Amino acid sequence: MNFISLARHADSTPSHIARVEDIDRPLSAFGITQTIAFSKKMGAKRVEPDIFYVSPAQRSIHTAMILIRELQLSYDRLRVVKNLYNASEYELLDFYEHKVEREKHCMIIGHNPGISNFASLLSGESYSYPTMGCVTLAQKTQTNQAKDGSKHTQQQFAKGFEQLFACLS
Repeated sequence: MNFISLARHADSTPSHIARVEDIDRPLSAFGITQTIAFSKKMGAKRVEPDIFYVSPAQRSIHTAMILIRELQLSYDRLRVVKNLYNASEYELLDFYEHKVEREKHCMIIGHNPGISNFASLLSGESYSYPTMGCVTLAQKTQTNQAKDGSKHTQQQFAKGFEQLFACLS
């Protein structure tokens, strides 16, 4: 069974205060606190991604680095992916199908509305992520009995995931 954690980056400094391009906006002090608190929830639920795919936005990278540090994981699990910056749910689905599908448990850290809509697309549930919101989904499988009596598993994609863990407040 595959797991995917879909997270929105933590709270960032507003663009009119940061006075930098959107992609370069840093986390706010509150965003750092949010991420540390969220990492404690992840640790308590034993949610530990094998790999983190992250938007190249500074706020997404910083969110991932804090999570990795707080969970005491290795930084070599971090992958910055250019195409995740402001990706739509369909761009995220394409990324999942071509890059992520074989992973046991990955986390994608990105932006709204794409990340919320992607979680909804996979699970059939309606999600609206706040900053540092996250949902972990488990891929549903169907076991079918073959004519020869053996069992085989068929994976489903769209609406083929169920929620295991959510932190949306």
